[in-house]
Amino acid sequence: MCVTSSSNGTVLATQPTAPAATAAAMCGSSLLRELAEHTTATVEIYLYDILPTWRVIALDETLFVSSFGNDIEGHTSPMYKISSAAHGGAMHRGFRRFVGELQRTAQRVM
Repeated sequence: MCVTSSSNGTVLATQPTAPAATAAAMCGSSLLRELAEHTTATVEIYLYDILPTWRVIALDETLFVSSFGNDIEGHTSPMYKISSAAHGGAMHRGFRRFVGELQRTAQRVM
C-alpha cells in the first residue's frame, strides 16, 4: 500500500484469483472499498498477478519494507524503514521504481 497523504491512498494487491492471494488480502480490499464509500478519502486499488515479494508501505517520503517468503507472510516479517536521504537513497529509489512499475502494469479496479 502506498499512501501519499492522510486522505489519499493507492493500494497494490495480488489478484484474488492468483495462487499467492490470501484471504487477508481479499478482506483488505473489501475494507478499503468501504473506506472509500463512507469517507472523503480517495482510494485507488490496483490488482497484479505476479508473485508478491515485497510489502511496501509509503508514507510521504518514508518507506517501510518487509518481504514475503515460502514460509512467511509480509505482515509477520521484520519491517525496515528506508528514507529518501543520505544512506537510504539508493534503496529508496529502487523501491519507488519497483512500486511505480507494479502500479503501471497492474489493473485498476477502483
